[in-house]
Amino acid sequence: MYSTTLTVIAVLLGAVNVLLPMLFTMSEDLFVLISLVILHVLISSSFMLYFTFHLKMRALRNKEDWYDKLRQVHVMDLSLRKQDNSLPSIFLGIPIIITLALITYTYMNYDTIPDVFPTHWGITGEPDAWSEKSILSVIMLPIVLLGIQVMMLCMSVAMKGSRMKLNVNKKAQSAKRVLDMRKYSSWYFALISYSVTILFVFLHHMTMLRQDMDITYFWIMLVCSIGVTLGGAILFMMKTRNIQENFTEQVQSNVTDIDEDQYWKAGIFYFNENDPSILVEKRSGVGWTLNFGNKWSYLIVFIPLAPIIFIFFI
Repeated sequence: MYSTTLTVIAVLLGAVNVLLPMLFTMSEDLFVLISLVILHVLISSSFMLYFTFHLKMRALRNKEDWYDKLRQVHVMDLSLRKQDNSLPSIFLGIPIIITLALITYTYMNYDTIPDVFPTHWGITGEPDAWSEKSILSVIMLPIVLLGIQVMMLCMSVAMKGSRMKLNVNKKAQSAKRVLDMRKYSSWYFALISYSVTILFVFLHHMTMLRQDMDITYFWIMLVCSIGVTLGGAILFMMKTRNIQENFTEQVQSNVTDIDEDQYWKAGIFYFNENDPSILVEKRSGVGWTLNFGNKWSYLIVFIPLAPIIFIFFI
């Protein structure tokens, strides 16, 4: 019911976003503003729907007393760490090295960069925003890229260090599920990092070093980058969904996993100061979320925002 309702809302909002510029004449800035409003409406609707269904599920659980007469236990297998076949973290460090080399190369060619250079282009390819050359302005794009890359690296390291939660009644199946989830997640983190790196390096080279932005090449690179990222996301969801479908937890037993509902605020945000993990698997669906009870999790949130905030205030 939740998925169906959210899908209907997403389709309707997407249709509105596509049809509005067709039916009404509007500026590019107005279209961007409307798109942002629609995006926020979708995110807010998703949160409200989830929270509503979470409250209904909690009320049903308390009414039927699901954990009555069940012994709750934690299950761990330390040997699983040796079986973790996710990508090595160094693989996510290569894009960082590329960006640092790009920054170095930019400074080596600092004198060839004009005193005033374009920083934004309209749909037609004509520049509509400019910036004066400075030591920081010439590397704004690589700095933002560096923030994204470091975030991906930190998430990979945090994922490797997170606890491997096993199901007490399905130990072997849940162990395979945990290992597969980490493997596919590491591939997706790498895909995002490399895809964004290729796009940003291309943009920086064309606009700052070559100073010859071809709007056709820009759209080709942008569409390819978005396509690869979305394609990877779809493949990741398909793989992890298969994992979920092959792993059933409906087993008749007098023992069950520890109920951690008290740590899931509003059913979405995980806050457990006693859990050293920075990343934990989402309670529903696929993917990872932060443990906001661990102070280091806020660093992952701050890393990609820091370059943007720094650039905005300089």
